[in-house]
Amino acid sequence: MRPSPEDPRSEELSFGADSGDGPRPSERAAAWARARRRPLTVVGLSVALAAGLGVSGLHLYGKSGRPLPPPDGPWPQTGRLSVFLCRGTDFDAGWETCRAGGAATAADKQKIEAGLRAMPELRDIRFESREETRADLREKSTRGTEPDLIDIPEAYRARVKPGDWTALRHRIEALPGVANVFLFRDGFWWDKADIGISLCPESSSLPTDPCKGRGRPTDDEKRNVLDRIEALPDVEAVYLEDPAHYLKTLRHSYWEETGSAANDVAYLPETFYVRLKRPPARDEVEKIFEGMPGVSDVTDISVFRR
Repeated sequence: MRPSPEDPRSEELSFGADSGDGPRPSERAAAWARARRRPLTVVGLSVALAAGLGVSGLHLYGKSGRPLPPPDGPWPQTGRLSVFLCRGTDFDAGWETCRAGGAATAADKQKIEAGLRAMPELRDIRFESREETRADLREKSTRGTEPDLIDIPEAYRARVKPGDWTALRHRIEALPGVANVFLFRDGFWWDKADIGISLCPESSSLPTDPCKGRGRPTDDEKRNVLDRIEALPDVEAVYLEDPAHYLKTLRHSYWEETGSAANDVAYLPETFYVRLKRPPARDEVEKIFEGMPGVSDVTDISVFRR
């Protein structure tokens, strides 16, 4: 298992200076709140937005109106395991472990489960049907980025303790009926924030991306996003992560990946991370930030802590 980044603190974050022209952020937030008088009635963020909401979080980054940089840590050393089973379809041709046979049999599943339960690095082991996998992927996908769910395999899931994950992978791959194994460290932000609001990166090639062809947001656009964050109820803290820190979090979680295109920070966004006193309602948060210039997507981070 590879070590965490030696110095996982973010470089100094720039948020843009206050020009002194136009209303202050709190005034713009109040004006926006007054303009949206329709009650927002979803649990978690179901209080009508009004001037002054979010003040509980403002003191954390002071009178400058600047969000906090990412905290120094901790960097989780625990993780999650997904063991996908052979399906006996053409899709299996890409997995060498499935080429010799068809779909995983009932006997294979018994051996896999027994093998997993005998491994001291694993806990909370459970079988997941295709239907459960589909539901989980849909829940964790942001709007407009749902994965192809046509040929989803059966799987075993587990929590993983710190240890030699490379050796663990090899032991699991040797079990009959196993197609492929994924081991990821827990995300840096999972225990630090409830929602993430990603801004447009420098470059984007996805045809459905609202950021395609436009580049990173201006300082005014970023401040407008912050104004709406400040108007949310029950804000405890607001962080702004730059692309360099985002890259560190990717390398931490995807610890085996090398040479990825994600190493190009031009394709990585700045992201606001918000911690709230109550769990958010993702659909309502998405509506609040939907269509804002400079916003790429909104992520409900709280679902990853379940």
